[in-house]
Amino acid sequence: MGTRANITIKNGKTNIIFYRHYDGYLECCGADLLEKLQVTKWEDNSDCKNWNINRFISMIMNDSNYRIDSVDNHGDLEYAYIFKFKDNYEHSDHYNRAELTSITVDQDHEYGEGGKQIHKNLNQFLNQIKRSQK
Repeated sequence: MGTRANITIKNGKTNIIFYRHYDGYLECCGADLLEKLQVTKWEDNSDCKNWNINRFISMIMNDSNYRIDSVDNHGDLEYAYIFKFKDNYEHSDHYNRAELTSITVDQDHEYGEGGKQIHKNLNQFLNQIKRSQK
């Protein structure tokens, strides 16, 4: 039986939902999402707030562990990951630039146990993954 997870990417009123049937726990899915996000950092991202949202979504879509979905609750999930962004568009050079405002890891979603954490930055998310690997 798999450890199921939903991943929701929110940007304004737009929600894109992915489903992962196996290895949805932090040590695997969480670490994978962190890695994908880290390589989509915007060029001038010294404050780690700006990300290429299009590239992040494309990386998830092109990974066979995930599938795009139309529902945000399968009814038997252990994990829910929610990445909230807001557009940070200034001019055409910033067309896909978005600011990451929070990452929610909900381990109490349906069948999971472990609480709900809302991270305001990438380092907090990384620290939760590291703690789960111990």
